[in-house]
Amino acid sequence: MNRCVLLLACCLLLPHLAEAKLDHKGPGFPTDCTLCHDPADPDWSHTAFVHDTTRFPLEGGHRALDCEQCHTGSQFAGLGADCAGCHWDRSHDDVWKLQIGRDCGRCHQPTGWQETRWNHDDEPAHYPLAGKHATAACLTCHPNYQTRDASAACITCHQRDYGRTDHAKVGFSTTCDVCHDVAATDWRATGFDHHAFDHDRTGFSLHGRHASLDCQTACHQNGQVPTATDCASCHRAAWQTSRHDGAHLNLPTTCASCHTESGWQPATWRHDDPPANFRLDGAHAAVAACATCHTGSVTQGASRACESCHAQDEPAGHFGTPCASCHTASDPNWQAADLGPNFDHTPTG
Repeated sequence: MNRCVLLLACCLLLPHLAEAKLDHKGPGFPTDCTLCHDPADPDWSHTAFVHDTTRFPLEGGHRALDCEQCHTGSQFAGLGADCAGCHWDRSHDDVWKLQIGRDCGRCHQPTGWQETRWNHDDEPAHYPLAGKHATAACLTCHPNYQTRDASAACITCHQRDYGRTDHAKVGFSTTCDVCHDVAATDWRATGFDHHAFDHDRTGFSLHGRHASLDCQTACHQNGQVPTATDCASCHRAAWQTSRHDGAHLNLPTTCASCHTESGWQPATWRHDDPPANFRLDGAHAAVAACATCHTGSVTQGASRACESCHAQDEPAGHFGTPCASCHTASDPNWQAADLGPNFDHTPTG
Protein backbone atom coordinates (compact mmCIF):
# COMPACT_ATOMS: atom_id res chain seq x y z
CA MET A 1 0.00 0.00 0.00
CA ASN A 2 2.75 2.46 0.98
CA ARG A 3 4.58 1.68 -2.22
CA CYS A 4 1.49 2.48 -4.22
CA VAL A 5 1.12 5.84 -2.46
CA LEU A 6 4.76 6.69 -3.16
CA LEU A 7 4.40 5.83 -6.83
CA LEU A 8 1.27 7.92 -7.04
CA ALA A 9 3.03 10.90 -5.41
CA CYS A 10 5.93 10.65 -7.83
CA CYS A 11 3.57 10.52 -10.76
CA LEU A 12 1.86 13.64 -9.51
CA LEU A 13 5.01 15.59 -8.55
CA LEU A 14 7.59 14.69 -11.19
CA PRO A 15 5.85 16.67 -13.93
CA HIS A 16 6.31 19.77 -11.78
CA LEU A 17 10.12 19.50 -11.93
CA ALA A 18 10.05 21.16 -15.31
CA GLU A 19 8.20 24.07 -13.73
CA ALA A 20 10.48 24.29 -10.69
CA LYS A 21 12.30 27.57 -10.20
CA LEU A 22 15.34 25.84 -8.73
CA ASP A 23 17.75 23.64 -10.62
CA HIS A 24 17.19 20.32 -8.89
CA LYS A 25 19.21 18.20 -11.29
CA GLY A 26 22.45 20.19 -11.21
CA PRO A 27 22.86 20.12 -7.43
CA GLY A 28 21.92 16.43 -7.44
CA PHE A 29 18.63 16.60 -5.55
CA PRO A 30 16.89 13.21 -5.45
CA THR A 31 13.83 12.61 -7.57
CA ASP A 32 11.92 11.53 -4.48
CA CYS A 33 10.22 14.92 -4.16
CA THR A 34 8.39 13.94 -0.98
CA LEU A 35 11.69 14.04 0.91
CA CYS A 36 11.41 17.82 0.80
CA HIS A 37 7.98 18.75 -0.54
CA ASP A 38 4.45 18.10 0.66
CA PRO A 39 2.13 16.92 -2.14
CA ALA A 40 -0.66 18.84 -0.45
CA ASP A 41 1.23 22.15 -0.75
CA PRO A 42 -0.15 23.93 -3.82
CA ASP A 43 2.87 26.23 -4.41
CA TRP A 44 5.80 23.97 -3.37
CA SER A 45 7.24 26.80 -1.24
CA HIS A 46 7.33 24.89 2.01
CA THR A 47 10.07 22.31 2.16
CA ALA A 48 11.29 19.90 4.75
CA PHE A 49 14.84 19.76 3.43
CA VAL A 50 17.40 19.10 6.19
CA HIS A 51 20.52 21.16 5.45
CA ASP A 52 22.50 19.20 8.02
CA THR A 53 22.73 16.36 5.50
CA THR A 54 25.01 18.57 3.38
CA ARG A 55 28.64 19.42 4.08
CA PHE A 56 27.52 22.76 5.55
CA PRO A 57 25.22 22.27 8.57
CA LEU A 58 23.29 25.42 9.44
CA GLU A 59 24.17 27.03 12.78
CA GLY A 60 23.22 30.21 14.59
CA GLY A 61 22.16 33.04 12.32
CA HIS A 62 22.37 30.84 9.23
CA ARG A 63 19.35 28.81 10.32
CA ALA A 64 16.99 31.79 10.11
CA LEU A 65 18.01 32.86 6.60
CA ASP A 66 16.00 32.37 3.47
CA CYS A 67 17.68 29.95 1.05
CA GLU A 68 17.96 32.60 -1.64
CA GLN A 69 20.12 34.79 0.63
CA CYS A 70 22.91 32.25 0.33
CA HIS A 71 21.97 30.51 -2.90
CA THR A 72 21.61 33.62 -5.01
CA GLY A 73 20.44 32.96 -8.53
CA SER A 74 19.32 29.48 -7.41
CA GLN A 75 22.93 28.33 -7.31
CA PHE A 76 23.42 25.24 -5.20
CA ALA A 77 26.22 23.34 -6.86
CA GLY A 78 29.84 24.38 -6.54
CA LEU A 79 29.44 26.65 -3.51
CA GLY A 80 32.32 26.72 -1.07
CA ALA A 81 31.83 26.13 2.63
CA ASP A 82 34.24 28.86 3.73
CA CYS A 83 32.80 32.09 5.17
CA ALA A 84 34.60 34.39 2.75
CA GLY A 85 32.98 32.61 -0.17
CA CYS A 86 29.64 34.12 0.84
CA HIS A 87 30.65 37.15 2.83
CA TRP A 88 33.15 38.55 0.39
CA ASP A 89 33.36 36.77 -2.96
CA ARG A 90 29.63 37.18 -3.56
CA SER A 91 28.14 39.65 -1.08
CA HIS A 92 31.17 41.85 -0.28
CA ASP A 93 29.89 42.60 3.23
CA ASP A 94 33.31 42.51 4.92
CA VAL A 95 33.91 46.18 5.76
CA TRP A 96 37.61 45.42 6.26
CA LYS A 97 37.85 44.13 2.67
CA LEU A 98 39.74 40.99 3.70
CA GLN A 99 42.58 43.06 5.18
CA ILE A 100 42.36 40.88 8.29
CA GLY A 101 42.23 37.70 6.22
CA ARG A 102 39.69 35.29 4.74
CA ASP A 103 39.36 33.00 7.74
CA CYS A 104 36.28 34.67 9.23
CA GLY A 105 35.74 31.83 11.71
CA ARG A 106 39.00 32.74 13.44
CA CYS A 107 37.24 35.77 14.93
CA HIS A 108 33.48 35.42 14.36
CA GLN A 109 30.83 32.96 15.50
CA PRO A 110 27.92 31.64 13.38
CA THR A 111 25.58 32.98 16.07
CA GLY A 112 26.37 36.59 15.12
CA TRP A 113 29.08 38.78 13.61
CA GLN A 114 29.29 41.00 16.66
CA GLU A 115 30.53 38.15 18.83
CA THR A 116 34.22 38.29 18.05
CA ARG A 117 37.14 36.61 19.74
CA TRP A 118 40.00 38.20 17.82
CA ASN A 119 42.71 39.97 19.82
CA HIS A 120 44.57 42.94 18.42
CA ASP A 121 47.85 41.33 19.39
CA ASP A 122 47.07 38.43 17.03
CA GLU A 123 48.15 38.45 13.42
CA PRO A 124 48.08 40.39 11.22
CA ALA A 125 48.12 43.35 13.65
CA HIS A 126 50.55 42.14 16.32
CA TYR A 127 49.79 45.32 18.31
CA PRO A 128 48.43 44.69 21.84
CA LEU A 129 45.85 47.26 22.92
CA ALA A 130 46.40 48.73 26.37
CA GLY A 131 45.32 51.83 28.27
CA LYS A 132 43.24 54.24 26.18
CA HIS A 133 43.84 52.13 23.08
CA ALA A 134 41.82 49.27 24.61
CA THR A 135 38.63 51.37 24.71
CA ALA A 136 39.08 53.28 21.44
CA ALA A 137 36.76 52.52 18.54
CA CYS A 138 38.49 50.79 15.63
CA LEU A 139 37.75 53.65 13.24
CA THR A 140 39.52 56.10 15.56
CA CYS A 141 42.81 54.58 14.44
CA HIS A 142 41.66 52.99 11.17
CA PRO A 143 39.62 55.62 9.29
CA ASN A 144 37.65 54.19 6.38
CA TYR A 145 38.54 50.71 7.68
CA GLN A 146 42.09 50.99 6.40
CA THR A 147 44.70 48.76 8.01
CA ARG A 148 47.22 48.15 5.27
CA ASP A 149 50.62 49.70 5.88
CA ALA A 150 49.46 50.98 9.28
CA SER A 151 52.46 51.95 11.37
CA ALA A 152 52.85 51.05 15.04
CA ALA A 153 54.75 54.31 15.68
CA CYS A 154 52.78 56.60 18.02
CA ILE A 155 53.44 59.70 15.95
CA THR A 156 51.50 58.34 12.95
CA CYS A 157 48.25 58.74 14.91
CA HIS A 158 49.29 61.43 17.40
CA GLN A 159 50.92 63.99 15.10
CA ARG A 160 48.21 66.49 15.99
CA ASP A 161 48.77 65.99 19.73
CA TYR A 162 52.51 66.40 19.22
CA GLY A 163 52.05 69.73 17.46
CA ARG A 164 49.37 71.00 19.84
CA THR A 165 51.69 70.74 22.86
CA ASP A 166 54.60 72.59 21.20
CA HIS A 167 56.80 69.51 21.50
CA ALA A 168 58.42 70.36 18.18
CA LYS A 169 59.39 73.86 19.33
CA VAL A 170 61.39 72.55 22.26
CA GLY A 171 62.92 69.67 20.34
CA PHE A 172 61.07 66.73 21.88
CA SER A 173 61.49 63.47 20.03
CA THR A 174 58.60 62.01 18.02
CA THR A 175 59.25 58.73 19.80
CA CYS A 176 56.36 59.37 22.17
CA ASP A 177 56.92 56.34 24.40
CA VAL A 178 60.20 57.85 25.63
CA CYS A 179 58.01 59.89 27.98
CA HIS A 180 54.49 58.48 27.64
CA ASP A 181 53.26 55.01 28.56
CA VAL A 182 50.97 53.40 25.97
CA ALA A 183 49.33 51.45 28.81
CA ALA A 184 48.33 54.65 30.64
CA THR A 185 44.75 55.89 30.62
CA ASP A 186 45.88 59.52 30.78
CA TRP A 187 48.62 60.85 28.49
CA ARG A 188 49.39 63.62 30.97
CA ALA A 189 50.84 61.01 33.32
CA THR A 190 54.31 60.76 31.86
CA GLY A 191 57.46 58.93 32.80
CA PHE A 192 59.47 61.92 31.66
CA ASP A 193 62.73 62.31 33.56
CA HIS A 194 64.41 65.69 33.46
CA HIS A 195 67.69 64.08 34.40
CA ALA A 196 67.48 61.65 31.49
CA PHE A 197 66.24 64.31 29.08
CA ASP A 198 68.83 66.73 27.75
CA HIS A 199 67.10 70.00 28.65
CA ASP A 200 70.08 71.94 27.29
CA ARG A 201 68.83 71.39 23.75
CA THR A 202 65.74 73.45 24.54
CA GLY A 203 67.90 76.54 25.04
CA PHE A 204 67.21 76.61 28.78
CA SER A 205 69.63 74.56 30.87
CA LEU A 206 68.42 73.52 34.31
CA HIS A 207 70.57 74.65 37.24
CA GLY A 208 70.04 75.14 40.96
CA ARG A 209 66.42 75.04 42.06
CA HIS A 210 65.19 74.57 38.50
CA ALA A 211 66.78 71.12 38.33
CA SER A 212 64.67 69.81 41.24
CA LEU A 213 61.28 71.29 40.27
CA ASP A 214 58.30 69.24 39.14
CA CYS A 215 57.70 69.82 35.44
CA GLN A 216 53.94 70.22 35.42
CA THR A 217 53.26 72.03 38.68
CA ALA A 218 56.16 74.46 38.50
CA CYS A 219 56.91 75.34 34.89
CA HIS A 220 54.70 73.43 32.46
CA GLN A 221 51.18 73.81 33.83
CA ASN A 222 48.52 72.09 31.71
CA GLY A 223 51.26 70.70 29.50
CA GLN A 224 52.24 74.13 28.18
CA VAL A 225 55.80 74.69 27.06
CA PRO A 226 57.07 78.26 27.60
CA THR A 227 59.03 79.63 24.67
CA ALA A 228 60.59 82.58 26.54
CA THR A 229 63.71 81.98 28.62
CA ASP A 230 63.86 85.24 30.61
CA CYS A 231 63.14 84.98 34.34
CA ALA A 232 60.25 87.43 34.37
CA SER A 233 58.22 85.37 31.90
CA CYS A 234 57.75 82.79 34.67
CA HIS A 235 58.34 84.88 37.79
CA ARG A 236 56.43 88.08 36.99
CA ALA A 237 53.80 87.33 39.63
CA ALA A 238 56.53 86.97 42.27
CA TRP A 239 58.17 90.16 40.99
CA GLN A 240 54.93 92.07 41.56
CA THR A 241 54.00 90.37 44.85
CA SER A 242 57.39 91.25 46.33
CA ARG A 243 56.74 94.88 45.25
CA HIS A 244 59.71 94.91 42.90
CA ASP A 245 57.53 96.38 40.17
CA GLY A 246 57.66 99.90 38.78
CA ALA A 247 54.86 101.14 41.02
CA HIS A 248 56.94 100.38 44.11
CA LEU A 249 60.66 99.56 44.23
CA ASN A 250 60.97 100.03 40.49
CA LEU A 251 63.50 97.20 40.23
CA PRO A 252 64.06 95.81 36.72
CA THR A 253 62.73 92.47 35.49
CA THR A 254 66.28 91.29 34.83
CA CYS A 255 66.06 89.05 37.90
CA ALA A 256 69.51 87.56 37.35
CA SER A 257 71.12 90.92 38.13
CA CYS A 258 70.27 90.28 41.81
CA HIS A 259 69.16 86.66 42.16
CA THR A 260 70.71 83.30 41.31
CA GLU A 261 69.10 79.99 40.31
CA SER A 262 70.22 78.51 43.63
CA GLY A 263 67.45 80.45 45.36
CA TRP A 264 65.82 83.85 45.60
CA GLN A 265 67.58 84.48 48.90
CA PRO A 266 70.06 85.97 49.39
CA ALA A 267 69.94 88.65 46.71
CA THR A 268 73.19 90.14 45.44
CA TRP A 269 71.85 93.59 44.55
CA ARG A 270 73.59 96.59 46.13
CA HIS A 271 71.98 99.93 46.88
CA ASP A 272 74.60 101.80 44.91
CA ASP A 273 73.56 99.85 41.78
CA PRO A 274 70.89 101.17 39.41
CA PRO A 275 68.22 102.33 39.76
CA ALA A 276 68.99 103.55 43.31
CA ASN A 277 72.57 104.79 42.87
CA PHE A 278 72.63 105.61 46.59
CA ARG A 279 75.45 104.01 48.51
CA LEU A 280 74.52 102.81 51.98
CA ASP A 281 77.16 103.84 54.51
CA GLY A 282 77.27 104.27 58.25
CA ALA A 283 73.90 103.98 59.94
CA HIS A 284 72.20 103.45 56.57
CA ALA A 285 74.07 100.16 56.12
CA ALA A 286 72.70 98.89 59.43
CA VAL A 287 69.06 99.50 58.48
CA ALA A 288 67.58 96.02 58.09
CA ALA A 289 64.21 96.76 56.50
CA CYS A 290 63.94 98.66 53.23
CA ALA A 291 60.56 100.01 54.36
CA THR A 292 62.32 102.00 57.11
CA CYS A 293 63.32 104.46 54.41
CA HIS A 294 60.93 103.48 51.64
CA THR A 295 57.56 103.83 53.33
CA GLY A 296 55.01 101.70 51.52
CA SER A 297 57.90 100.24 49.49
CA VAL A 298 57.72 103.31 47.24
CA THR A 299 60.95 104.38 45.58
CA GLN A 300 59.63 106.43 42.69
CA GLY A 301 60.60 110.09 43.15
CA ALA A 302 62.51 109.42 46.37
CA SER A 303 64.86 112.29 47.21
CA ARG A 304 68.51 111.81 48.14
CA ALA A 305 68.43 114.87 50.40
CA CYS A 306 68.93 113.87 54.04
CA GLU A 307 66.17 116.11 55.34
CA SER A 308 63.59 114.31 53.17
CA CYS A 309 63.91 111.40 55.62
CA HIS A 310 65.45 113.06 58.69
CA ALA A 311 63.38 116.21 59.11
CA GLN A 312 61.79 114.67 62.20
CA ASP A 313 65.26 114.06 63.65
CA GLU A 314 66.12 117.78 63.67
CA PRO A 315 66.23 119.12 67.26
CA ALA A 316 64.31 122.24 68.21
CA GLY A 317 66.16 125.42 67.33
CA HIS A 318 68.38 123.55 64.87
CA PHE A 319 70.20 125.41 62.18
CA GLY A 320 67.92 124.49 59.28
CA THR A 321 70.92 124.09 57.04
CA PRO A 322 71.34 121.01 54.79
CA CYS A 323 72.35 118.08 57.01
CA ALA A 324 75.43 117.31 54.93
CA SER A 325 76.89 120.69 55.95
CA CYS A 326 77.66 119.19 59.34
CA HIS A 327 76.94 115.47 59.18
CA THR A 328 78.37 112.70 57.02
CA ALA A 329 76.41 109.66 55.82
CA SER A 330 79.35 107.38 56.62
CA ASP A 331 79.29 108.34 60.32
CA PRO A 332 77.11 105.86 62.25
CA ASN A 333 76.67 108.48 65.00
CA TRP A 334 74.77 111.55 63.87
CA GLN A 335 75.62 113.31 67.09
CA ALA A 336 79.20 113.76 65.90
CA ALA A 337 78.65 116.86 63.79
CA ASP A 338 81.54 118.61 62.07
CA LEU A 339 81.44 122.31 62.98
CA GLY A 340 84.77 123.12 61.37
CA PRO A 341 86.10 126.44 60.08
CA ASN A 342 83.98 126.15 56.95
CA PHE A 343 80.75 126.05 58.93
CA ASP A 344 78.43 128.91 57.94
CA HIS A 345 77.28 130.35 61.24
CA THR A 346 75.07 132.96 59.61
CA PRO A 347 71.83 130.90 59.70
CA THR A 348 72.16 130.65 63.50
CA GLY A 349 71.50 134.38 63.91
